[in-house]
Amino acid sequence: LSAAAAVFGPLGLELRVQAEQAAWRGITIAALGLDLAAAPGRIELRQLEGQAMGAAGSAAVTLLEGGRIADGRAELRAERASGLAPLVALTMGPEAAARLAPMLRGAALLQLQAAGAPETLGLKFAATLADLRLEATPTLDVPGGRWVGAVMLRHPGAPRLAETLGLAGASAWLGDGSLALVAQLTGSPE
Repeated sequence: LSAAAAVFGPLGLELRVQAEQAAWRGITIAALGLDLAAAPGRIELRQLEGQAMGAAGSAAVTLLEGGRIADGRAELRAERASGLAPLVALTMGPEAAARLAPMLRGAALLQLQAAGAPETLGLKFAATLADLRLEATPTLDVPGGRWVGAVMLRHPGAPRLAETLGLAGASAWLGDGSLALVAQLTGSPE
């Protein structure tokens, strides 16, 4: 924000872009919409939305002086997540993408909310992929690279999930039932 203030001074900026089609790093984005406003001490991404790889995404966030985030939120939704397989392969590796391929045939929903200062940034993350549901509520110390928070993972068929992830014969030793994992995790650069 200090760099923006040096360039714009006391001036405000409003930017609205609508594009039928756009490209970013080799990805074609349809129905791209951007609504951005900047004023001294405040940058507000009112709306960013578009469709790519068979999914629709949207985001909005307000960035205040000192890097504080107010009301940040993002969502990615796909009726069939198979179009996201290249993204899964890029972030998790091709082997993980191949294992998750059966789950990618179903719907996917990713939601993220963020608020706070860089030293105490609170997040709420929820992801659904087919029958698998992951929720996390970490608090991040961005400058220090530390985080702490609760994580919950649920699936109605534990043996089916285990076999999808490459554990052959899981139903023999797991039996029938669902998976519910709730944990409090901490991470740091050390």
